[in-house]
Amino acid sequence: MPESKKGSAEIFHPQFILIMLVNVLMFISFFSMLPTMAGYAQTMGASTSGVGFIMGLLTFTAVFFRLFAGREIDRSGSRRVLVFSTAVIVAVTFLYPQVHNLTYLALLRVLHGLGWGGFIAVTHVIAADISPAARQGEAMGYFTLTINLAMAFAPAVGLALAGRLGYPGLFYLAGVLIVADLLLCLAVAEPPRERSPEPSPLIATASLPAAAVIVLVTLGYAGIINLLPLFGAERGLTQLGWFYAVFSVALIASRPVGGRLSDRYGRFAVLWPGILLVAMGLALLAQTHGLGLFLTAAAVYGIGFGFVHPSLLALTIDLTPPRQRGAAMSTFYSAYDLGVGGGSFLFGSVAAASGFTLTYWAGACLAALSLPFLSLAARRMQPGARPSASQAGLGK
Repeated sequence: MPESKKGSAEIFHPQFILIMLVNVLMFISFFSMLPTMAGYAQTMGASTSGVGFIMGLLTFTAVFFRLFAGREIDRSGSRRVLVFSTAVIVAVTFLYPQVHNLTYLALLRVLHGLGWGGFIAVTHVIAADISPAARQGEAMGYFTLTINLAMAFAPAVGLALAGRLGYPGLFYLAGVLIVADLLLCLAVAEPPRERSPEPSPLIATASLPAAAVIVLVTLGYAGIINLLPLFGAERGLTQLGWFYAVFSVALIASRPVGGRLSDRYGRFAVLWPGILLVAMGLALLAQTHGLGLFLTAAAVYGIGFGFVHPSLLALTIDLTPPRQRGAAMSTFYSAYDLGVGGGSFLFGSVAAASGFTLTYWAGACLAALSLPFLSLAARRMQPGARPSASQAGLGK
């Protein structure tokens, strides 16, 4: 293996920087289109429930197709899945301006889910494959920063472009950006990795404890993302921009730190306090009636989630053999999406029936309920896993 990859302790070698760039460009295009898709569907006559259906199609089809993408990554390699998934998204993005009824728009969302499911899984597999074994947590922390960096500005840019150029103009610009991304994908080298002699399972059972944790954690995350404007209006908190700014800064600052700490002191030594911070942030939000506590909740929750996400990704890598890494990442991110999608439905119903205080307390309790699954993951760690049992924090 080239020294610039696994044989070196260096994270930021050319191939890692390249896959980070591939990821950030895709997420810029995705987040620029995301806030405009509801309005685009409404121009075709979609009702409020119809908009929800159109928006949800991508997520739930991505969950389904991602499982098969993971198996294909383990069978035939990462590069083929990366190029295919990106090419599908290119085609779909250029077709969006050509459809004029909801049936065809729904079909495109399904096809977008096909490409999106494969892309998310394969980019994380490549990033893991080309990162130093002793620095997987830190590498995942830096790699997932690309998502937050795109999220920080792309939605606002997308809305502005849609207002100035119309929906077709936005989609064509996003398509051009993904074409550039596809060209970059062609420069991504196939990471040397042991291939699975038999088809990988659709669901990597060894990584299920980590997947269960991310489901329970992202249930509350969905409550913050989707319900915060309504919560702010009820509590008289108009400074939502400040909340998102503090949350984003805390998240961006804590991701690489949390990952680095998990490499040094063990996954569980970071995950336990990280999950408690997530639960504490949601509990603080439930009690919030003023700006000070509002922003404190944003910081606490952001730090906690920034610790948990990259450390769980590294734990997923630890728990599964390299030949099943595609299945493991697919299982993890399918669980992530199920948590976000399920949380949107669950907490919307709870908020409507019982109010926001109970809603965010419920999110805090669900996050805390993930702690037993960490114990299960600890028991599943094998002596030969990376890091070793002692490094993983089992004895801490």
